Amino acid sequence: MKLNNLGFDYSRLATCTIKKKNKLLAIVMFILTGSFLPMPLIFTILYLTKSSIEINGTPVEYGEPAYILFFSTFVGIFLTLSILFLAIGIFSLMRKPKVFMVMDKDTTDSNSIYYIYDRNKKEEIYLTDKFAVIYNSKYNISRKEDDPLLIEKYFNNFVFWYHFDTVEDAKVIQRKKKTIVKIKTPTYSRYSGSVIKRYAFSNNFNVVPEVVTESISYARAGAHSYQSSTTYIFEDINRSQRIEIHPEIKKILHGLV
Repeated sequence: MKLNNLGFDYSRLATCTIKKKNKLLAIVMFILTGSFLPMPLIFTILYLTKSSIEINGTPVEYGEPAYILFFSTFVGIFLTLSILFLAIGIFSLMRKPKVFMVMDKDTTDSNSIYYIYDRNKKEEIYLTDKFAVIYNSKYNISRKEDDPLLIEKYFNNFVFWYHFDTVEDAKVIQRKKKTIVKIKTPTYSRYSGSVIKRYAFSNNFNVVPEVVTESISYARAGAHSYQSSTTYIFEDINRSQRIEIHPEIKKILHGLV
């Protein structure tokens, strides 16, 4: 799949700063809000229409103490949970994106450098196509990796566009404000299925789209399991970058010279 046919080409991306926002928590919270909110609304309508109900199989009429206690408790709990889920979702959605990666050029050989902040694992990663140097702040340890399979895994996990040119089958949907690319690849594990990656590229781009949303899900036997929804914001495209390399990573890099 040649993305330059869509109007942009990642091979022309030399340097940039990428910020990242995880949208999965907001999506889950909004789904929970939509699941819980109808219940207090329905029972509020029943209360306002003075409809009788059954509590533990016993008919209860409007105005009775059990009736009022049930509605105040039930509606209060579900309404509180709905507001809480909604507030968490809005807060998560409104959080500012954090720097996820700085892409730059090595001054010695002009090869690409990807400095990645993996906040889930509390790691900083200095990644090239030949090796990776990783520092883990949780355990205060650093290491160098040069296994080609492991380097390939890092690129697959963090540099989402790295293998775009090798994709042979993808579904492309052109819309007014964005271009959607859907890539489906089989998994080779004990439980066969497919990994579905969906990319929504904004039609505002400078060399490459400035905003990209990546959604990842797994499909098996007709069922889908959503794993992540992430928005990437590309800034300072093909401009000078400043990478704050961790001192422990610098020690290992100095030993490679």
